[in-house]
Amino acid sequence: MIAILALTTIFFITINTVIGIYRKAGTDFSTFVSFKGQSSNLSIMLSIVGTVIGGGMFFSIGEMGFQAGVAPLSIALSYIIGFGLLSLIIPKIRMIAEKDGVDTFYDVMMEKLGKGNHSTHYQIGLAVITCLMYFFMLSGQFLILGSFYAYFLNIELRYIILITVVVVAIATLTYSVLGGLKKDIATDIFQTITIFLAIVITIVFIVVESSWESLNSLPDQYFDGTGYGIIFPIGVLVFFSPAFVGRYDFWQRIISAKDSNAAKRSLWFSIIPIIIAYCVFVFLGMYAKANSAGDDIANISVLWSVENILPTWAFAVVGIGLYGAVMSTADTLLNVSSVSLWKLVDIIRPDEDTPKRKLLSIRLMSFFVGIIACLLILVVPEIVLLIVGAFSSLAIITPTVLYIIFSKKPSGFIATWSLIIPYAIFITIFIFLPHLRLYAFIFGVVLSLILLSLFSLIRRFKI
Repeated sequence: MIAILALTTIFFITINTVIGIYRKAGTDFSTFVSFKGQSSNLSIMLSIVGTVIGGGMFFSIGEMGFQAGVAPLSIALSYIIGFGLLSLIIPKIRMIAEKDGVDTFYDVMMEKLGKGNHSTHYQIGLAVITCLMYFFMLSGQFLILGSFYAYFLNIELRYIILITVVVVAIATLTYSVLGGLKKDIATDIFQTITIFLAIVITIVFIVVESSWESLNSLPDQYFDGTGYGIIFPIGVLVFFSPAFVGRYDFWQRIISAKDSNAAKRSLWFSIIPIIIAYCVFVFLGMYAKANSAGDDIANISVLWSVENILPTWAFAVVGIGLYGAVMSTADTLLNVSSVSLWKLVDIIRPDEDTPKRKLLSIRLMSFFVGIIACLLILVVPEIVLLIVGAFSSLAIITPTVLYIIFSKKPSGFIATWSLIIPYAIFITIFIFLPHLRLYAFIFGVVLSLILLSLFSLIRRFKI
């Protein structure tokens, strides 16, 4: 198995490198961060699917299925609501992004807010939170790589960490030299095909083996959606669904689409494969819970179930497919993290660098981001916790993003304090009240909505 993992690692790094070299031609700062108006419907659709279900999503969703049954399917359903809302603002995003120099999420926000100290403060807060959010996601992905090594190699933790750091360092170094959104979309397509091959093989053997019959031993809450309590699915659908509006990686793909209609079609066509993937991985988590001897396999429940349902050859194919998907999906997270960090530095210390120097700076930052995210797993070694932290951050920035997009004359002051205060409350709860971590984002979102409403009333009536 060591030889297979080593060969698979080399193969996928080589594939990424080859794609990177092929797509590098013509890459400048603008195409690194946006690739504006140059992507086809199919490539955007496959890229969105790859962004959602790749990167080890199957580990975290499988673990949630292990812990709470069908409860995480509420996240899959939230994509329908979220993509509907995102479709409404696509024309607004694209209209603003048509302007020269408006290439990123932050540029669109600045165009709407206009210049001023409060607008700058909002951009800084948004960049910091976005950086943290994608750091969490990237660290979760690297932690999943470590889980693969732990499962297949059965070696000491220190060696697992060492292998993970080495693989991540090579992957991020490759990306820092050859990366960019143009390459990300290409590797997303490759990754989507890889992971869906694994999903199809898994579905076939689930049906052949009638594996669902063993789920009868699970308690009722595993099937009624209340495995995490009734608040979880309600909170996800009400508060998390709108959060797709604030996902910078989705904005990148919207801006890179050829037109607004192409972007909308890509979103809606991506929903079906996303829901299929969620159902399969939730099932695998539940299967592991119903058939395993203990809770110590929760974080590797997908691999455990695949190994126990599939014959050896199929398990090898699926395991390699899932591993390859994790290997190849760091690109998007590295891109949005490094762009967010670059934007933060650029806001604090603006300069007039040439596009060539900007491109060099952002490539260096992508390598720095990858290494820091890898080290973060030593501090927060729980996949679900990292994912909850990331998506909670996303939910909290959403009210201010919607306020800025839909307001005719949005206020930088209102946006800034309606973002910073709720996020500070969320972080406090998340760190110091661990029993409320799953619901901490609700406090942040509700407070953000209250502050937006209160400040807007004060501004309107000049109280």
